Amino acid sequence: MTLRWSDGLLILTLVGTTAQGQPLELCEQLLAPPQDASALSLGRYKAQLVQLQDQLRAIPYPDEQLANCHHKVSRALARYSGQVVRPLPLISAEAAYLAMTQDNRRTIQINREACLRQDVQVEQARTLALSKRSVGRYLFQAADSGCARSVWLAWQNRGGKQADQHLRTILALSHQQAKERGYDSAMGWKLDGAYLSSYQQVDHFLRGLKAESAKLPWKRPNTPRYSYVDAHQLALATLEQLTQLFGLKLDPITDGQWQLWDGRRFLGTLTLVPADRNAYLGLQRNLANYYPGIGQIHYRNKERWRGEHLSELAGSITTAFYHLAGHQLSDYMGQRQEPDLINLPRAIGLALGADSGFIGQLRQAPEAEPLGFGPGELLRTRLSLAFWHQSQHQPSELAKQQQHLFRSYYGVDAPTSWRPLSAYPKLVQQGPLLYGNLLAKKTAMDLVDLWRSDRISGPQLWEEIFVNSNHQAYSPSLARLTQSGN
Repeated sequence: MTLRWSDGLLILTLVGTTAQGQPLELCEQLLAPPQDASALSLGRYKAQLVQLQDQLRAIPYPDEQLANCHHKVSRALARYSGQVVRPLPLISAEAAYLAMTQDNRRTIQINREACLRQDVQVEQARTLALSKRSVGRYLFQAADSGCARSVWLAWQNRGGKQADQHLRTILALSHQQAKERGYDSAMGWKLDGAYLSSYQQVDHFLRGLKAESAKLPWKRPNTPRYSYVDAHQLALATLEQLTQLFGLKLDPITDGQWQLWDGRRFLGTLTLVPADRNAYLGLQRNLANYYPGIGQIHYRNKERWRGEHLSELAGSITTAFYHLAGHQLSDYMGQRQEPDLINLPRAIGLALGADSGFIGQLRQAPEAEPLGFGPGELLRTRLSLAFWHQSQHQPSELAKQQQHLFRSYYGVDAPTSWRPLSAYPKLVQQGPLLYGNLLAKKTAMDLVDLWRSDRISGPQLWEEIFVNSNHQAYSPSLARLTQSGN
């Protein structure tokens, strides 16, 4: 029987409820590569894999067989898109480090009476889970600075001494894999093709970022006041204003759902969905000549908002625009974009959502919170750069660097028992490209400054960043925008 691709998931789902084993057999048929090795056939095959992956991801509660099918699709995409196979010992070391740093079962004992939590019963007040939620709530409520410092330090050190063992293995195996491919180090490999393509450039960039003033990391921050808003109306107004700014058009389908158009080009459909927090969910990726994109913009369904919430919403919307413009298929379409600018479209939304001129046109918008660079994120990013610059892991040298950076950014000495990088998941998740979030933010802030001063227009931003960079490098687009703004 010849299977029609559009019916593939329907068949998999129906058979999965009636005949055990059949879904995987059908999945294997759908994954069979084309006999014709032409570029056109291979391109169509990749598009089919992407579509099936999107459909499988959209199933709320897949059974074991459909989950296995999703795994097989992902492996097929990796095989045909030239992704590098990583050695199993490296994967194991990274998994062990991440598990150690994200284990919410770890606890600490609180012995000082002044440190006990007031919001729980006495027998529970002496034990605190080392989870992000529990520690964050404790630090926000702590009245004693010494108690807060001890809890913060326990959170930072939660990886323990074993973290250094895993980091030593991760660094050594990463260097080994890079050298097998002709690079001097893991950093040299990851920075190949990046916007900042050398350690010296990255280090110079990070040193040039000025940290915003902030309290010590264990002290309660100065949280901006909340504003009371109509969440749906604010989300709708933000979507409409960003659409207008970029020169796009929304055609309503139903209440809360629209078609998105770029001139005469149909990009896909967008839906506004109330949720716990602002985010974007891409249900189907836009692949030209095959099918349009489908996405959901989740907005914070609470009446109390701060400026950062509006900025997050704007970032989710620009991510949606980027998605529907045909991106986020980088692994399958011959990606040539700089890997350290991958978050630039979202960062543009974050910067616009923090711009007083932009949000001043929105009714009921909360007060703007300008973007900046926190001392904590700068410290950790520079420390991670130092880690990846090592030929072999040297915890004592990193400890000295950590002490120097802490005094530089906070003006006081760091806790002496603070273990560097003992629990920092981003160190593994983003690797040597961890600085990319800061680079994207700074680049977006510069572009928004040009837009605010009328030196470039919204449609120019759309054309250069969201269209011309479709699987191409950002560098030419950024150069043209900068030249236009001068």
